[in-house]
Amino acid sequence: MCKPANSLARTRCRKRNVLCAWELLEPPLAGGCLYPEVQIDPSDSSVYVVCGNELFKSTDGGASWTPKPFLNGERLWSLQFGPGAPAVLYGNRLGVIWKSIDGADTWQRLGTLPLASHARFLTPHPVDPSLLFAATADRVAKSEDGGETWTAVTETPLLAEDPFRLLINPQEPDTFYLVNWTRQPLRLGP
Repeated sequence: MCKPANSLARTRCRKRNVLCAWELLEPPLAGGCLYPEVQIDPSDSSVYVVCGNELFKSTDGGASWTPKPFLNGERLWSLQFGPGAPAVLYGNRLGVIWKSIDGADTWQRLGTLPLASHARFLTPHPVDPSLLFAATADRVAKSEDGGETWTAVTETPLLAEDPFRLLINPQEPDTFYLVNWTRQPLRLGP
């Protein structure tokens, strides 16, 4: 049986190699939400779900949800946490980078993602709060000033049809992973 695309479930497994029972969580997302993004606040374990024009926060493991509407009820993409205490929440709205330091109650406008690059996904560095990275169709770019300026950090072009997700290992922050979202293989080279 196929579950709806906007399903969210959790489990707590305290035993190794044991399949645990899953509990279906039901954030009050509108129908038609195909690609929900879920993030967990590393400073207090709050759960954030964003889909379409809706953003919700749960402070009790998904038992209840509080709406956290983004400015003018608009859509927010690429919800990510950066380092800090409290944790910094980043998002992207039509290429503009936004930051919240109060659990999505208020948002501060930063810079923009690299222009003309089809970048959608922002990746904050897990240790250095001054660094932001963006995956584009042809490169990985780095900003040291909140997105005002960007520098390419890839030596060879990354020839992808669509932007891809860039992940940074928090235990080894010099290790990056790329995820290509298309069926075409990622080509690394000239």
